[in-house]
Formats: sequence, structure tokens, C-alpha cells
Amino acid sequence: MFRKMVKVCPSCGSYIPDGTGICFGCGQTLRGPPAPNPAPSNRAPVRTGWPSRVPVQGPQYGPMYEPPTMAMPGGPIMAQPFGGPFFQPNPPRALWAFILSMVAGILVILNAAALLSNTFYSMWVGVFFWIPVLDASPQHGLVFAIGAIIGLILVIGSNLMLLGYGTIGSIIVFPLAVVSLIIGGGFVAGFILGVLGGILGMLGK
Repeated sequence: MFRKMVKVCPSCGSYIPDGTGICFGCGQTLRGPPAPNPAPSNRAPVRTGWPSRVPVQGPQYGPMYEPPTMAMPGGPIMAQPFGGPFFQPNPPRALWAFILSMVAGILVILNAAALLSNTFYSMWVGVFFWIPVLDASPQHGLVFAIGAIIGLILVIGSNLMLLGYGTIGSIIVFPLAVVSLIIGGGFVAGFILGVLGGILGMLGK
């Protein structure tokens, strides 16, 4: 037990308490053997404590997903949740479709008004023989009302195309241009222009 607590000075042989660096007998400075260097290790450092200076390798992720954007004059904005031709901001205007459909609607209204004349009615039923089946009265008020309503709806559809809702306008104009044949199709020219306007409205032109 005693030997573990003292050591002997190599110069004078005096006993020195363990842990003392100077001999009290001769004043010799005592130095212990140098501490051995730890053997190099290939093992990765273990993360202990918090925070740790050891960089922790983790999975590398790519860029986060970003929803598509749409270029606008004022800058990019997020894509509309309700996309499609009905909810587009500043939708394109179908100018040619508007012009053709508007002229078609006016021609259908004029055709309906012309049927109020007995002279024109007698000449017109020779080509469109089904008109007397719809209205055989002397006043021809029913065919006039039908033609006027069709013409007004064609005008409304053409305005929708001008406002940028070409798809909705085409759904209105195209079938009504065909239906207008029951009174003569706006002197036939209204029917042709209405069909062309409906096609161009669907294409947005």
C-alpha cells in the first residue's frame, strides 16, 4: 500500500510522495514517462453529446416540388386551381368568331322579319317547304318569333366570344345556326356564317 503512494528519487534515494514533480532531498526535477499516443483508428467518430461537431451524413434530397406558374403581365402567379377555358384570367378573345356570329344573328333576325311579308313568305316557302308546317297563319307571327329568338341568342353568343369565353359562345352559336334553318337560316348566309363562327370560337380565333 505504501509503495503505491511514494516513489524513490533516482538521484539521492529519498522517498517522494507519488504525484510530486520535485525531490525534497536534492531538488531534482522528476519527470514521468511520456504518455503513449493512442493508436490510430479507422472507425468513424461516434456522435456523443449535443451539439456535436461531427458532421452527420444524411440522405441528399432534390429540390422541393413547386406548382406550375403562369406568366402574366404583372409577374408570375400561381396556377389557377380551377383551370380550363372557363376560368382563365384575361382569356383570349375570338375576334373573327365574334364578327361572323354577330352577322349571322343579325341575318337571322332580318330573315324572321322578312317572313312577315306575304310576298317574301310565298317565295320563301317554295324553298323551305317546312315553314308552313310550323306556322300556317296569315300573320306568320310564330315563325317571326322563333327567328327573332334564335337571332338574339346568336348575338349573345357572339358577345361571349368577344369577352373571351369562346368555348361557351361556340356551344351556343354552332347549334343555333343549324336550328335557324327552320326559318331559312338567315337567308342561308346566316347559317353558314354561324357555323364558321362557332368553329372559330372553339379554336379561339
